[in-house]
Amino acid sequence: MTLADDLRMERDMVHHCFHPQHLNRSASQSETVEGIRALAVDKDNAPCWNPARIEEVTPDMVAPYFISPWTPTTHPLRELN
Repeated sequence: MTLADDLRMERDMVHHCFHPQHLNRSASQSETVEGIRALAVDKDNAPCWNPARIEEVTPDMVAPYFISPWTPTTHPLRELN
């Protein structure tokens, strides 16, 4: 991958972290938001992950993070070379 392709992929993944529609969840139900809540908002250091254990994460749950929510012509970083 080129650096530009890598940065576009990272941007796609960050988008999915805050907009997990591919997991049939709202933004407020994302694991990222839950981690922020547990660490910085409530400071209880007790995140309620879903799924609760890393062993329960399936390849089907991870694969959508690698699919861009944008087309090549609409990607926010489309002009990177």
